[in-house]
Amino acid sequence: MICFKNLLRFDGEIYQPVTSTSYRHTQTQIANYMGKALTTGCSGGAEICQKTEKTKTELMNLDSKSWTKGLDYPFDSLYVM
Repeated sequence: MICFKNLLRFDGEIYQPVTSTSYRHTQTQIANYMGKALTTGCSGGAEICQKTEKTKTELMNLDSKSWTKGLDYPFDSLYVM
C-alpha cells in the first residue's frame, strides 16, 4: 500500500488504483488483521484530522480491494497511532 487517499496497490510489476478509505488515516500504519489490512485513527492537528477521525477503524478486503468500517477505537486520545 502506498497511501490511504488515492490508494495504489503494487503487485511487484504495476501500480493499480484501490478504493479510498472513508476517513483520513494520516500518519498511521497498516496492520494485517485476520487476513485484512487494518488501519485506525488519524494523527495530526485539527488542520489535518477531525476529532471524530481519531477513533475510526477501517479494514480492507484484499480480494475485493474494498474498505469497510470497523468498530471505533475505544481509547480516544490526542494521538492514536
